[in-house]
Amino acid sequence: GNFMHGIKHGRGIYYYVNGDVFEGDYLNGTRHFGVLTMANGSVYEGQFENDKRQGYGRLAMGDGSVYFGDFR
Repeated sequence: GNFMHGIKHGRGIYYYVNGDVFEGDYLNGTRHFGVLTMANGSVYEGQFENDKRQGYGRLAMGDGSVYFGDFR
């Protein structure tokens, strides 16, 4: 992915040790918007703030249920 002044900034893909994968945009080193595919089969697509799901997004759970809406 892209870096600016040694920190993640811009588009990138990050592979976590636990099997999760994030593909999207970073802002000043933290996730900003993108898709987080979790090792448990769940997929979150949406906004992040302070590297946490925050704002509007979509969460598809491994059991087939889906939530669209705001995250805090």
